Order: sequence, then structure tokens, then C-alpha cells
Amino acid sequence: PWLMAQLRADQVFHVARVSDLPPEAVNERTEFEREGIQSILIVPLWQGSTLHGFVGFDSVRRQVAWDDHFVVGLRLMTQMIASALEARTLAERLHDQAFRDPLTGLPNRKLLEDRMTQAVTRGERGGKSFALMFVDLDRFKPVNDTYGHAVGDELLKAVGLRLTACVRRADTVARTGGDEFVVVLSEI
Repeated sequence: PWLMAQLRADQVFHVARVSDLPPEAVNERTEFEREGIQSILIVPLWQGSTLHGFVGFDSVRRQVAWDDHFVVGLRLMTQMIASALEARTLAERLHDQAFRDPLTGLPNRKLLEDRMTQAVTRGERGGKSFALMFVDLDRFKPVNDTYGHAVGDELLKAVGLRLTACVRRADTVARTGGDEFVVVLSEI
């Protein structure tokens, strides 16, 4: 708990001798001593305004007086790790925006085209057929008009979930727009 408070306050946890930890760090001192740690240096790992963990050095053979070079180097390394994590998160978000319907999370037209191409290729290569189903919700507009778009959105999400529950993992359920869905049943 004491260490986490230090990290949340964006403090460098810099201890040359574990035995010198303050009394409120009794849990940390006990754990470090159990692991044989003599000295420790920890820097918080932030991604935006969220604390995701920490990066650090510890010494089990001898006590180390961590100087500013260690602190600066560790902060730089931690910033590089945080940047890499942020880049991965951004790449995943961009991929989802490019290939997923924002409302239902189902594949969109672009990803559907790729899945259909794969189904055709597998069919040509393995001699298996695939099925393509078009699902259109009748009288969907009155739902939006009567109950509002929020209810209509929930209905579309529920339809997407039900369709997905009815097919195999290898199959694809996509929302192509409005109240229209397409299902690709591969290798039937």
C-alpha cells in the first residue's frame, strides 16, 4: 500500500537500503527482505493519466546507491515502454474503427469483403461451399420512430449478439448498415 501511494504520486521509489524504509512501509520491507532485495529503484509507468505499473531495478547481492544516472535512464526507459503501449492501443483502436461497426462491434463492410474473399478462396482450394445470408429487419424504422434511437440501437446490438450466438466461430456476422446484416457460413 505504501509503495502504491508513492507510485500514484508519481514518486521515484529510490531505496539504497531496504532496512531504511519508514515504518509505514512494513509490508514492502517484509516482502523485499523475503526476496533478498538489498536496494531497489522503481519508476511508475503511466499511460496517459492511468498508472499501469512500474519498471525498476533491484539488487540482491549488495546495496546500491542509485545515482541520478540510474533514475534518468530508468525514467527514459519507462517512457519508451509507455509510448510503445500507447502506440499499440492506438493501432488496435484504429483497426477497430477501420474494420468494425461502432455500434455493434461486428465486422463492417470492409472486413466482410475480406471474409468473403477468404471463404471463396477456401472453397476453390478445398472444394467446399459457403453460404451467404442477408438479414434485414422488417419494420425497424417504426421502432426508432416510436421508441427512439437509443432503443433501436439496443435492438441492433441484440440482433447482432443473437446472430453471432447462432453461428460457428469460423463464420462471420457483419452489420452492413442500418438494419442490415450479412452472415457468411464458411466451409459448409
